[in-house]
Amino acid sequence: MKLFCILVTFVLIGCHSDTIPEGAQRIETADLYENQLFVDGCDSHIRIHSNSSQSTANLFKPSSVTRPILEKALNELPANPKPSERTAIVRFIETGKQVDLECGWGNRYKVSEIHILLIKKL
Repeated sequence: MKLFCILVTFVLIGCHSDTIPEGAQRIETADLYENQLFVDGCDSHIRIHSNSSQSTANLFKPSSVTRPILEKALNELPANPKPSERTAIVRFIETGKQVDLECGWGNRYKVSEIHILLIKKL
């Protein structure tokens, strides 16, 4: 019986997965920014090319689950004239959450969180 309980416990732990919400997928051209907090910039984020008049309306922060996808793209894609910036095509789903984007001098901006599905070269 003890062995059965241990096996059930391991199965339940192994079955845990982070679910990605179902929503409208978007495919957009975007600039990817690496973490620049050490030079008073902002943490890693994505800026969607848009005509929005609000400065933070087109800024997005990847969820913790999909942040490795952004980090991998930042390492693999060629840099723009600014070495901390890459341009790419991003496929993503908005989570509906507002999260803090930390920037230099203690500034924090509320931006939309996204689940990144794919980043590919422009």
